Amino acid sequence: MGNKKYNNPFGYIKGPFYTYIISRWVGSKLEPIYVGRGRGYRAKVYYKLRKKESVDRYRNPKSHNLILDAFIANERSVGRDVAINAKDHGDDLQAARDCEKFLIKKYGRLDLGTGTLANRNSGG
Repeated sequence: MGNKKYNNPFGYIKGPFYTYIISRWVGSKLEPIYVGRGRGYRAKVYYKLRKKESVDRYRNPKSHNLILDAFIANERSVGRDVAINAKDHGDDLQAARDCEKFLIKKYGRLDLGTGTLANRNSGG
């Protein structure tokens, strides 16, 4: 990947690939609600949700995950925002894929009744 500079929302990410966790506040603790793998500004789009005309919810134009959109909209409706934390994987796409799978398994999926994540697949 050479010396190419990558645009990313996290100053500490040096390479193009990273995994990220989106969390919401439950009491005084953060609860993971989504795990993803990205490059560039993928994770940052969750900060750019906008309310669509005639629709009473916020929608991420790049997301097909209505549960995640609803979680984020609910946080914003009570004056909070979600937290997004990322881990750098440099040029190693496979490491990012493996980390995403590991984190999804660790936190579990809502649709399977195994945890708190709105993820709809096992990652990778």
